[in-house]
Amino acid sequence: MSEIRRKLIEWLSKIEISGSVIDVGGISWPMRFQVVDKGITDYKILDKREERKGINTDYVYDINKKFPHIGFYDNAFCTEVMQFIYDPFTVLNNIRYILKDNGKLFITFHLTHPPMKDSDYLRYTEKGIRKLLKETGFEIEELIEPIKGYYLVKAICQN
Repeated sequence: MSEIRRKLIEWLSKIEISGSVIDVGGISWPMRFQVVDKGITDYKILDKREERKGINTDYVYDINKKFPHIGFYDNAFCTEVMQFIYDPFTVLNNIRYILKDNGKLFITFHLTHPPMKDSDYLRYTEKGIRKLLKETGFEIEELIEPIKGYYLVKAICQN
């Protein structure tokens, strides 16, 4: 297991979640069993793939494009996804659109990591993360850098 994955698991294992959850890009590694379940009432996965290793996607959609309303959620996860996004403003606006007021977003960003796939597009600095989240209606509650160039962020939706 990589040091990045170990730090991510450690961070997630301390997060207590209740209410509804949308896991954006979660087909590869669903967050439901990575966090502390304090009363998850609804859990949905949004991904561009329909199925992976026996896990089915609830909403199949490319989040780089504006998507129709799919409900309101208390929490959103977007972990290990942003480096594969080519339109981060649309993606974060989509997430904000489906989060309730004061909904929580748990998101990760890479700055320094070897390219992983042919669809590995963007890397983020701390300053860029702060600007991107602010411009898309999120207030950062926690931003940590457990490993140089890797950011774990908890932000609150300001609808």
